[in-house]
Amino acid sequence: MIAIGIDPGLSGAVAFFLPTDELRVFDLPLVAMSGGKKGRNEVDPVALRRLIAEHVTGPAEAFLEQVGAMPNQGAVSMFRFGMTYGQIRGLLAGLLVPVTRPTPAEWKRALRVPADKKQAIGRATELLPAHADQWAIRRGHCNLEQAAGRAEAALLALWGRRQRGPRVEDLLS
Repeated sequence: MIAIGIDPGLSGAVAFFLPTDELRVFDLPLVAMSGGKKGRNEVDPVALRRLIAEHVTGPAEAFLEQVGAMPNQGAVSMFRFGMTYGQIRGLLAGLLVPVTRPTPAEWKRALRVPADKKQAIGRATELLPAHADQWAIRRGHCNLEQAAGRAEAALLALWGRRQRGPRVEDLLS
């Protein structure tokens, strides 16, 4: 089974844990927001659909972090975040990919992932050392927010894979 981990949000990411143990992590594709303030981005649903369709070549399940309102977050930003979350769910439904929505507390407790972003990146590196270059912080290429999004998407895919275990189809291929 292909386990797809998705950390929603503008600094989020999507990770594909393939049956071959290959892990591919991508930032959520963004596009400039139409209208409104300049410099604001939103998730590009067409590019995200292409990315998911390209990597779902067999049985798959998505593990999309279930998110809710955060303290001190404004109505506009919560609306935009909810819109992104809904787009992701709709894309997965359109691609016939089943979705499991673990809460952050649920999957982080199981993998012992701290809430602190730097520590979460460290935990991802501990659990998936062969793939750590995909969330390494690089000046001008990947900041802390992006690295944390990538690491958490990879950890969600790992959590999902551990929840489901190998499928018969995976063992035969």
